[in-house]
Amino acid sequence: MIEAVNLTKGFQNQVVVRGLNLRVAPGEIVGLLGAAGSGKSTAIDLFLNLLKPTSGVSKLGGFDATLQPVETKKRVGYVPAGMPLYEQLTGAENVRYLGSLAGFDDLSEETIRDLFRELGLDAARAAERAGGYDAATRIRVGLGVALARNAKEFLLDDPTRGLGEGEAQEFLKVVRRLASGSISGEAAPVLWATQDGELAAHFDRVGLMAKGKPISWVDVGEMSGSEFAEACRRHVGAA
Repeated sequence: MIEAVNLTKGFQNQVVVRGLNLRVAPGEIVGLLGAAGSGKSTAIDLFLNLLKPTSGVSKLGGFDATLQPVETKKRVGYVPAGMPLYEQLTGAENVRYLGSLAGFDDLSEETIRDLFRELGLDAARAAERAGGYDAATRIRVGLGVALARNAKEFLLDDPTRGLGEGEAQEFLKVVRRLASGSISGEAAPVLWATQDGELAAHFDRVGLMAKGKPISWVDVGEMSGSEFAEACRRHVGAA
């Protein structure tokens, strides 16, 4: 479970995240949709304990990200845009090394090749250096690193930024399989910050962000694509 309770973060005279409340259950993809500066990435950073909240609580798996950072760091899978990898290492070496830092050092070559296939990548790409990966491959390998670390909750900070619509939709399909449990065998909650309304139209729920908080929550499954587009249009006007 991913939870925020009245989560607030201010810098001097500016409040960047304002009273954020949310719950993401295993199997769900929940989005924070808004323009740059709407507080999405700051909210993600609060869950990662990269920033301390001014007030309120962020939790991963029931653990407080501020008070129990060791426990939450063990659980979290984080994928940003331009996923950072060790450029001179192969994809398999990145997955193995970054997984070993979390105590998972028994990943075989076969296991990693199978993982690449589950992520929609040719298994041969595991032997290629990460420096040659395009952005779409990097974020899939980033998910692989998270899975190798046995992550339970997933935070995605605009990972598809700069990708074409088709590439973004293909990545979403992989994340949907991840959330449902069909990759790891265990359903997982996903919180996804994005500026891409076309992509967010395929999430489960979306918080339309402005001035640090959702001005409305949208249950995507209960409306048509045109209704969601209209909700986003109204949101732009309200922001």
